[in-house]
Amino acid sequence: MPVLPIRGAVVFPLAVVPISVGQERSIQLAEEVMHTDRLIAIVAQQNEDASPAEPDDLYRVGTSAVVRQFHRTDAGTIQLVVQGLGRIRIDDYVSTEPYMVAKVSDAPEEGGAGKTELEALTRTAQDLFSQLAQHTPELPDELALAMRAFDDPLQVTYLLATTVPLPTPVRQDLLELDSVAVRLQHLVELIQKDLAVRELEQKIVDETKVRISDTQREYVLRERIRAIQEELGESGGEGQQLRKKIEEAGLNEEAKREADRELSRLEGIPEVSPEHGMIRTWLEWIAAMPWKKTTGGPIDLDEARMILDRDHYDLDKIKERLVDYLAVKKLRDERRVGAEPSTAREKGGEPSGKPTGKPAEKPAGKPVGKPNGTTGTVIATGAPTEGAEAAVERAAKAAMEAAKESAKGSAKEEAKAAAKEAEEKAEKKAAKEAGEEAPSDEKPGKKPAKGPEKKEGFVPTALQRPLRREPILCFVGPPGTGKTSLGQSIARALGRKFVHASLGGIHDEAEIRGHRRTYIGALPGRIVQSLRRVGVSDPVFMLDEVDKLSASFQGDPSAALLEVLDPDQNSEFVDTYLGVPVNLSRVLFICTANTTEPIPPALLDRMEVLRLAGYTEEEKVQIAVRHLLPLELRSNGLDAEEVELDDDVLRKVIREYTREAGVRNLERELATILRKSARRIGEGKPTPIAVLPDELHDFLGPRRFFDELAERVDRPGVATGLSWTPAGGQTLFVEATMMPGRKEKLILTGKLGSVLKESAQAALSWLRSNATRLGIEPDIFLRRIVHVHVPSGAIAKDGPSAGVAILAALVSLVSGVALRPDVAMTGEITLRGKVLPVGGIRDKVLAAHRAGIPVVILPRRSEGALEELPKEVRDDMHIVLVDTVDEVLAEALPAVKAEEEAEGEEAAPDLM
Repeated sequence: MPVLPIRGAVVFPLAVVPISVGQERSIQLAEEVMHTDRLIAIVAQQNEDASPAEPDDLYRVGTSAVVRQFHRTDAGTIQLVVQGLGRIRIDDYVSTEPYMVAKVSDAPEEGGAGKTELEALTRTAQDLFSQLAQHTPELPDELALAMRAFDDPLQVTYLLATTVPLPTPVRQDLLELDSVAVRLQHLVELIQKDLAVRELEQKIVDETKVRISDTQREYVLRERIRAIQEELGESGGEGQQLRKKIEEAGLNEEAKREADRELSRLEGIPEVSPEHGMIRTWLEWIAAMPWKKTTGGPIDLDEARMILDRDHYDLDKIKERLVDYLAVKKLRDERRVGAEPSTAREKGGEPSGKPTGKPAEKPAGKPVGKPNGTTGTVIATGAPTEGAEAAVERAAKAAMEAAKESAKGSAKEEAKAAAKEAEEKAEKKAAKEAGEEAPSDEKPGKKPAKGPEKKEGFVPTALQRPLRREPILCFVGPPGTGKTSLGQSIARALGRKFVHASLGGIHDEAEIRGHRRTYIGALPGRIVQSLRRVGVSDPVFMLDEVDKLSASFQGDPSAALLEVLDPDQNSEFVDTYLGVPVNLSRVLFICTANTTEPIPPALLDRMEVLRLAGYTEEEKVQIAVRHLLPLELRSNGLDAEEVELDDDVLRKVIREYTREAGVRNLERELATILRKSARRIGEGKPTPIAVLPDELHDFLGPRRFFDELAERVDRPGVATGLSWTPAGGQTLFVEATMMPGRKEKLILTGKLGSVLKESAQAALSWLRSNATRLGIEPDIFLRRIVHVHVPSGAIAKDGPSAGVAILAALVSLVSGVALRPDVAMTGEITLRGKVLPVGGIRDKVLAAHRAGIPVVILPRRSEGALEELPKEVRDDMHIVLVDTVDEVLAEALPAVKAEEEAEGEEAAPDLM
């Protein structure tokens, strides 16, 4: 007979009970018996934790039953309604797959006593059950009446065993009894015991109902709920564990108050209620938050610098700024300056912005002479001394008491006036006790009386404000320049844990602030989730790609970050899910971005921007030797002695297979080379594997980038410009041509933005107005169409940097003289022929250096940006600084010479 194991229940003969089937073996059993005689053996599990149950996990006595109803639910389970037929014993199990099948035999029933004794036991059991139904709301009176309709002792025993609340092991013991009389006797004893306990509980409730206090009543109710839960198998241990975790978590006052309230609600809500799961999940989040857990120890500046130098090559200015930050933090930690916010700020207040008027006690000092002949005391700028603080405290208490007394018997305005008067008197009294003169009562604008203009010991308002906590650093630079790894290095230098959250593509404010608890599947925001994951309240927290945030109808995530990244507000950051303040002031936030343009100004104002520009060829070689190669060797299971790869190979990889500001593509190419080398070693070739420059084609395939000098500017009308992108600087070609047309027209193509189009129009206007001075026919543009194109038409381009390049291309076109192929230029032009400064100079010059262009024309007013260039780049490059368009043409197009103007001739360009 097929065997269906069940947990937490026992089926008796004659009973009709529903059973939910969810295990795969049980589902297959249910499906197959529906096509046969529908007879099964139902056996209770002795080991309820076993899943799936094996023969050794089951009792040996069960019940044969017939399946009356079969229903498949949407959740994939099956609901059966079965009716018990008789007791059976498991003799032996025939098989366990696909479900358990056993040889069974009937378990005969024995009377165990005479007819009269059985009748007496039956009536006694029926009477006791009627009494139990009166004390048990779960047992309706109709059931007791129905019980009296049975006169067969066997039927009565099965009905009682099914309806009386009993634990599963006790039910199984009753099922295994062969004697009906013994089974009835056991049932009578169990009902009497349960009835005695219920009667005693009722007696205690009746006797103490009047005298019970609220506290006692709550205790009794909790004990009763706990007893009921234990009886139902719903132990209250979960609530106690949560309470213990919350006590140990070190919550702040508001969070502790809210957690206690929710714990009280949880204990009164049934586990089957959806709200029970929501509250339990919220309490688990509260208990798991690192409210007071911190890491980090004393800061060693030498070790910090060593860590930064070890992890990153170059980036000297960035490292200097980080070491400066660590030095300030070290001093503040050692001297305990501004470590915690003021009391007023913790309560949600703000500094008043005006002096408090409470003078400090005179400190001891050395008298010095004053111009008017009086003597003063040299004091240190700082907070009032202890004596003055005590006087101020007494004065504040006196003012508060006076205000309260006044408010009791007068109107609101009179209370305010009395409080103000009492406060002024208290301040004068405090000043007198501290040995100082009372504050002046003079009105603003009135000429002060003779005497010292500033009372000694007075602390300026700026010094009373709490100091800023952790600064918000924002690393801005092209991809692959080491922004994320810098944050990890800072964490190691501080001895703190590091946590990372990517914000790219987020368009829902709830991702930052969290969702409301009422939503299904609600969770806290990424800030709180990351803090729980890292397990401390003072990690180094990296918010990656803040420039990739976007707003939608669901809100603006960047607006939510304003509170997170504001040192004056984030000490009480409230996540929508938690609903209680979380202190983020101890967190060191570090943001990363490729560009600052998409970042809202209000958010950018809260961050200190540190820019990381692209790397030079030599810097990339050093990074590859010191960091990338050792890492890739370990990743590919190779030793340094097994592969020979010198600097010449690295330079060739950089020049011919990568062209980027960072080093990510370089890392990929090195990984490809080492994988090919590992394959050769695996094929048995001798080591070391030598990678030669001429053999790179075998490792990396055909060359991807070529020197463009030969074909860049080989005809008139083509100029080389320089542009800046979030991925670094790059060269930009400007092509111009001219054709006949019915009227003059300017065509601009290449997916150009409005600023770039206006630069082209300004260049053409300047050229037409200065054509005679350049030796060009003024009517050359009559009935001509001028077409300016910037290649790579699929890429959007905009900005004023290409103004000089467009003008140079147009002059080259109409003059018929090609521009110098070794010159690149950048700068904005005006209709007066001035060259204005532009940004991104460092990245643009590095782009020209990578492309092999030795001469770069820059605006003179951008000269200061050249200091950011590495020395080897400045030595290799020939930088020309210009103020006017004439100077640009003189350098890039020497064959075209402009006539000198009568006045205002600009100085010749400076060469660097």
